[in-house]
Amino acid sequence: MNKHIELTKLDRGAALKFPYQMKDQFRKAFPSAKWNAAEKQWEVGPRSIKRLQQWIDEVNSSGVVDEIAEREEREMNERELEELRRTIDDINYDIEKQKDELFRLEDTRAAIAKAKAELEEKRDDLADIRKQRDAAAASVEAARREVHEIVADVVDIEEIESARREMRKTMKVAKSWASAQYSDAASSLRDIRDRLEEAGIKCEAINAALRANKNRADRDFNLLFGELDFEAA
Repeated sequence: MNKHIELTKLDRGAALKFPYQMKDQFRKAFPSAKWNAAEKQWEVGPRSIKRLQQWIDEVNSSGVVDEIAEREEREMNERELEELRRTIDDINYDIEKQKDELFRLEDTRAAIAKAKAELEEKRDDLADIRKQRDAAAASVEAARREVHEIVADVVDIEEIESARREMRKTMKVAKSWASAQYSDAASSLRDIRDRLEEAGIKCEAINAALRANKNRADRDFNLLFGELDFEAA
């Protein structure tokens, strides 16, 4: 490796640089030497130059500087190797972590794709159900209109609705006039029910309204609503 210590002449002496491991040996040989922190070198006065050169020659010929340099290089290589191993371990850890994340993302993507397919299938099913529901609703409404046309020969449908509206309007009013109007509307509805029954027709919505108790609006108010469906008595 041929590492050597070299002497540098100064205006007032000489200076040299050497491995830190030789500091004690140097200080023992040159106790008056001064450390120059700025230049990172040891300096001696002019009287010590000759002896310093002799010390340098002895050190260089001994090969100790090469040994120190080789040892430092080995240690540096070992540290570098250890650092590289740690870096490789960190990279391998990151790789495995990324693989796990990739697997999770693939699973999630597959689950989303499956859910989308199921959603499309359900959407198609829902569209079919809606068509069936709309057709059924239209059929029911048509049948209801036909029934109402038949019932219209016996009673006026609007008369039924008018009586129920009056009952709803006055049911929650705690006044004597409201009770009288509620009673009149209920009486009209009862007369309509009787005429329907004489014709062999019944309506649950009318019967429910007549079961409503004005004094129990909290319980019976909803009885004044409902589709006017008619059937044979």
